[in-house]
Amino acid sequence: MLIADMTLRVKTEGRALARKLGLLSPLARVKGLVDRLAGRDGYERAFDDALRAEVRSGDVIWDVGANLGLYTRMFSEAAGPSGLVCGFEPVSSCFEELKRRCEGRSNVRLFGLALGDREAELPMWVATDPLGATHSLVARTESLTNQTKIDVRVAPGDALITAECVPTPNVIKVDVEGFEEEVLLGLQNAISRPECRAVFVEVHFAVLEGRGTRHAPARIQRFLSDKGFRVRWTDSSHLAARRAS
Repeated sequence: MLIADMTLRVKTEGRALARKLGLLSPLARVKGLVDRLAGRDGYERAFDDALRAEVRSGDVIWDVGANLGLYTRMFSEAAGPSGLVCGFEPVSSCFEELKRRCEGRSNVRLFGLALGDREAELPMWVATDPLGATHSLVARTESLTNQTKIDVRVAPGDALITAECVPTPNVIKVDVEGFEEEVLLGLQNAISRPECRAVFVEVHFAVLEGRGTRHAPARIQRFLSDKGFRVRWTDSSHLAARRAS
C-alpha cells in the first residue's frame, strides 16, 4: 500500500496546486463533458451504482450524514423488511425533513446526532439554506458570513454499538463535509468486525485542505486497507472499500 499511498499523496498535491491556480473547476467541467460524451453521465453515478450493488436484503446499513434521506430511502428499499437502516443527521432542520420523508418506513431508525471520534458537543456550521447539503463540523473560512453556528451532539459509532443503541453495520456510507476521518476513527471496532463488509466515503479534499489536513485522504485509504478492505476510487472524490475475501 505504500505505492498507493504515495500515489494518492501526489494526486492530492496536484489537486491543491490546481485549486490554488484556479484550474480545478475548469478541469472538472472538461472532465464532466468528456464523461457525458462517453456515456458516463452523472458525477456520483459510479459511486451510487457501487452502493446499490453492495446492499443486500437483511443488511444493517449506516447512513452517516443522511441529510434529507436520498440514500436512506434507497437503502431502506434495498435492505427490505428484514434489514435496518440507521440514519445520522445532526442539523435539526434537515433531521425534521428526514423524518418526514422516511415516515412509515419500519426498517429505518433515525438519530439526530453526528458521528465522530469522541463524545462531545461541537459547533456545526450551517449554510444559509437550512435544508442544504453542505452543513459541516468544519468551518469554511471563505464563506463564514454565509454560515450560522449551532452546537450539536457528537458520538463515536463504536460507543453507540457498545451501548446497544444500534447494531454493527454491514455497510457504511459516510458524507460529512470534511469530518470523514473522525467518523471512521470512531468506528474502528465496528469496521474491524467481519460482518462489516463495505465502507463508502465521499472525501472532501478542499475542506480537508482548508482545515490543515490535506493528506487525510491518504490516511483514510491506509486506515481502511489496514482493516482488511480493498479500496478503489469510483471517481476523484468517492472511495468504495470492500472487505477482502
